[in-house]
Amino acid sequence: MKNFKQILVVKETLQDEKRVALTPAAVECLVSKGYRVFIEKGAGLNSGFHDSEYIKSGGKIFSLTSSGFPSDTFIVRVLRPSKERELLENELFHDNTAKLGFLFPFVADNHIQTWRELGITTLSFDLLKATINDPKNAQAAMSRIAGRLAFQHALRTYKGDKPIKLTVIGPGAAD
Repeated sequence: MKNFKQILVVKETLQDEKRVALTPAAVECLVSKGYRVFIEKGAGLNSGFHDSEYIKSGGKIFSLTSSGFPSDTFIVRVLRPSKERELLENELFHDNTAKLGFLFPFVADNHIQTWRELGITTLSFDLLKATINDPKNAQAAMSRIAGRLAFQHALRTYKGDKPIKLTVIGPGAAD
């Protein structure tokens, strides 16, 4: 990331997506290493993080305007944006921009090709080759969290006698 002047955390715009790409603690770590980190206004609210927490961590709050994203920017997000937001962002990119997240490269709607034509470097977690126990495997980590949450939810909502055995199907390993 030596060629990037700043890191931008953008709002998640897909319906029901409540996560944020960086927590205030992660922002503080990056700032301590000399990075300038900007967080889109309200980006952390759905995850329980207020703009003031990002400011205390050394981040700066920005609002997306018609001048777009600054040049030399590394954009981090959890998921590919909604179609409306993606169309807006495509008009606002400048030189030397990269984005990282689950960008859905296998969805057949040419968004990766569009980003390539715009000169955007894309790094998609979907394409990282990592084992299930690799700490860099964000998808496996999220699946483990989802599995634990599903198990806890099932125990809270179960109305019968305490189960001896419980099977959670689908959301990931419950460990």
